[in-house]
Amino acid sequence: MRLLIAEDEVDLAEALTVFFEKNHFSVDAVHNGFDAYEYASSGAYDAVILDVMMPKMDGIQVLEKLRQEGACENLGIGLAMEGKKVLLVDTDPQGSLTISMGWQQPDELPTTLSTLMQKAMNDQSIQPGEGILHHAEGVDLIPANIELAGLEVALVNSMNREKMLKQVLDSAKREYDFILLDCMPSLGMLTINALAAADATLIPVQAQYLSAKGLEQLLQTVQKVRRQINPKLKIEGILLTMTDSRTNYLHLNSLTA
Repeated sequence: MRLLIAEDEVDLAEALTVFFEKNHFSVDAVHNGFDAYEYASSGAYDAVILDVMMPKMDGIQVLEKLRQEGACENLGIGLAMEGKKVLLVDTDPQGSLTISMGWQQPDELPTTLSTLMQKAMNDQSIQPGEGILHHAEGVDLIPANIELAGLEVALVNSMNREKMLKQVLDSAKREYDFILLDCMPSLGMLTINALAAADATLIPVQAQYLSAKGLEQLLQTVQKVRRQINPKLKIEGILLTMTDSRTNYLHLNSLTA
């Protein structure tokens, strides 16, 4: 059994590693949230131990990010199992979906979403199937890497900047039953491009107060995009993540007491 330990205290991580290796686990250890996310998203581990208070990204944030990205990946693979042709599009400069789908070094890929959007910005033609990777589980992927962060900055000065992603995907729409866009949790230009290109949006939300406040901002952005850019955009639904049924149970008890 392969285990990942994410713990910022090196001594504790080493002690845990020794303990589990004595019990016949194969163990890797990391010491910050970014590394924990990158390793865990690879899908190579049977279990992960996360420290809640890690630097850069705490354990809860790592888990939430993994669950949100897993929603896109699992939905796509589920649709493919139903016989649908599915294209996944990674719009996160960290390449989160790309890594979780098995391409562990997204910065080494020759063609990514950044490449295709740059071509759209320069009025260059995009060949059918260009940049698309094929996954063993029956879905296709347009990957992303850190170059996308630089392109997002360049979009600010581009004409028709909100619709560059739509231009990239217009030709692909004829080849697929579903195109799923995996977005990072931000309201920047890449997310606006995704909303402008989409027919509908499915919103993963952590079942906590601050996440609900963030949802309020996102809904306002969706309404603005619908008014000004994409009148066909609709909200498909809100997907609750990291729910705790015990909270509902306790709430019901307090109401009936």
